[in-house]
Amino acid sequence: MNSFARPVVEVNVDTLANRFQAGATVDLQALRRQGLATTRDHGIRVLGRGEIKHAITVKAEHFSASARQKIEAAGGQAMSLTPELQRPSAAPAPRLPEHDVLRVVPSVV
Repeated sequence: MNSFARPVVEVNVDTLANRFQAGATVDLQALRRQGLATTRDHGIRVLGRGEIKHAITVKAEHFSASARQKIEAAGGQAMSLTPELQRPSAAPAPRLPEHDVLRVVPSVV
């Protein structure tokens, strides 16, 4: 077990559909009020089990692909709280000209 890992609560789409009404905003505080998360939980992972028929806004650190698709298909929003990792561009990093490179020459005493 990783002692530095931050615990997250995992919640399925069908649980969100049953506990929250149309137009609701679901975040960590809302899950705590519903008894679905504890004060030890530091994030939300939304999983795709079940169906949802009404639009809600969910703010979470992670969404499975099926959970995101189901929430958005119902007219809701799946808002990621972690920034998307940017992939490096295909172009390599520019190299400094040879004369701009600092060279360390050992001194002889």
